[in-house]
Amino acid sequence: MKATVLIDNNPHPQLELYNEHGVNIYFEIDDQRYLFDVGASDKFYINALQLGIEIEDVDYLVISHGHNDHGLYL
Repeated sequence: MKATVLIDNNPHPQLELYNEHGVNIYFEIDDQRYLFDVGASDKFYINALQLGIEIEDVDYLVISHGHNDHGLYL
């Protein structure tokens, strides 16, 4: 399994990635790709592109709950 935090509250210490309230995680488990939450804006998507992750290839999307900072970008 590989997990990549695409966005959270804190800026990355080495990379110039966006940060915003909430958390968004991309998982690769065997041949499946999972996306946990999408945040409130496209910032997670821009971070994914900078990290070489193709969001279009995600097999499963999980929205943890109905708050804007977890699923508004849908």
